[in-house]
Amino acid sequence: MDFAAFLLLNAILFIRPMEFIPALYGLPLYNLSFCLCIILSFPALLAKNSFRSILGHPIGACVLTLALSAVLSNLVRHGIQEAIETFDVLMKVVLYYILLVIIVRSPSRMKWFLASLVVDGCIVAALGVADYKGIIKIPSLVVLEETRYVDGIEVPFRRLSSTGLFGDPNDLSLLLVGCVINSLYLVSDRSIAVPLRALWLLPLPILFQALLLTYSRAGMLSLLFATAIFGIARFGWRAMIPIVLAIPLVLGIGGRQLDFKLSGGTGQSRIAIWDLYSGLFVQNPVLGVGYNHCLDYADHVVHNSYLHAYVEMGFLGGTAFLGAFMISLWVLVRIGRRRSRGLDSELARLWPFLLAGVGCYALGITSLSRCYVVPTFTTLGLVAAYERMALAASPRQSLRIGLNLIALLLISSVGFLIVIFVIIKKNANYY
Repeated sequence: MDFAAFLLLNAILFIRPMEFIPALYGLPLYNLSFCLCIILSFPALLAKNSFRSILGHPIGACVLTLALSAVLSNLVRHGIQEAIETFDVLMKVVLYYILLVIIVRSPSRMKWFLASLVVDGCIVAALGVADYKGIIKIPSLVVLEETRYVDGIEVPFRRLSSTGLFGDPNDLSLLLVGCVINSLYLVSDRSIAVPLRALWLLPLPILFQALLLTYSRAGMLSLLFATAIFGIARFGWRAMIPIVLAIPLVLGIGGRQLDFKLSGGTGQSRIAIWDLYSGLFVQNPVLGVGYNHCLDYADHVVHNSYLHAYVEMGFLGGTAFLGAFMISLWVLVRIGRRRSRGLDSELARLWPFLLAGVGCYALGITSLSRCYVVPTFTTLGLVAAYERMALAASPRQSLRIGLNLIALLLISSVGFLIVIFVIIKKNANYY
């Protein structure tokens, strides 16, 4: 029952039916489903060392540190009322992360949880495409209209978005890429009959169609990056040969989604935004400007989740957010070295797909501000749940917090900031 309730919680979170079904307007469906999950998971939550094992793990510790840094930043800068509101929002995110790790506790649950995310993503994509094509009208859905130049002529175009958390085309594109990866993972399941496996190919056309309609560079780059990661993880470095040979052909197709230059257009505008926010961080390096307060200083969000975290929560919060993804990737690489020795067959099959999914998400959010949204913590929670299952019957221990790990995170954090400053100075041409 706890697993079914958790699937329902995620469906409500991703699809947001209360935003476009009149009979559901204003109903607190998400809060109700969240409470139901907590009630049904109460025995597991109260089990000895549950919280300690989850939040004491390096990924969980980073998640908790991120939340506490956000609360502290608003407490010091904006008062106790805003700190309380921040605590309410982010502790729900932390609790969601804990629920995921506790509930998704077996390889079969992991597989069907990923399958449910594909279904949710297809519904989100279908709603967006149906509105985009004029088949239905969703009042809360805003279509982004932009222009681009083709042979010197200004050409207007519309960018696909969808409901709830995916009202931005770039946010939607990351969901679509994740669903593509999960669909391919489900297709590779040899434990079921071929006709049933083939059903998981059906979502791919609508997912690719929706991805193209987002016109998202972040989404397309994430898909290319995921392909490279999966190829290397599954087939070794020899997989880079066809990938490298295919790059000129893919880039030769052209179009907005394959234009990754920083020297002009939106690339240059992103550099200008990063420059503004890096200056804010230099002025407020300890506690940042406060959770959810970056727009007090600019007209646009930073479009880089890592830099966003540093600016709003200071060095500690930024390091925690960056560290959560660094550790997640290292956890998977660490397990991958031993996947042929004693690892459950289902988890071994999932490994390259999960590594590709986490890797492309970590890259994708370098051009998006998604520090606090639940899908980010879904990604982190999947890695933590995967490691618990993978090492449950292994003599090898899970990754632990220690001085070496802390020192590595601090060095990496400083290195990241240096790289960001260098990228800004090397590519900014508006001086």
